[in-house]
Amino acid sequence: MRGGEGDFVAISLEVFRYQFEKNVAYKNYCEALGRTPENVKTWQDIPALPTDVFKLPNTAMHCFTACEVKGFFLTSGTSREIRGKHEFRR
Repeated sequence: MRGGEGDFVAISLEVFRYQFEKNVAYKNYCEALGRTPENVKTWQDIPALPTDVFKLPNTAMHCFTACEVKGFFLTSGTSREIRGKHEFRR
C-alpha cells in the first residue's frame, strides 16, 4: 500500500510526465517556462496552469482527443463574464 511522501512525489512526477506527453497545450506552456519531465525533479516545480487558461476558446486542456469528449463542466462565471470550461470523457 502506498502512503508516504516519496510516493506522492513519484506519483506527481508520473502524472506530470503523462500530462506533458498527452496535452499539447500544456506541453507548450511548460516548454515556454523551461520545464520538462527531464528537468522537473520535485512536485513543487511542476507548472500549474493559471485558471484563465480554461477560459480561452479553442484551448483543449485534457489528455484525450476531442472526439472522446462526453461532456463538460462550466464554472459559475461569477468573477468574470467568461466562464471556465472543463471537458471530460466519462
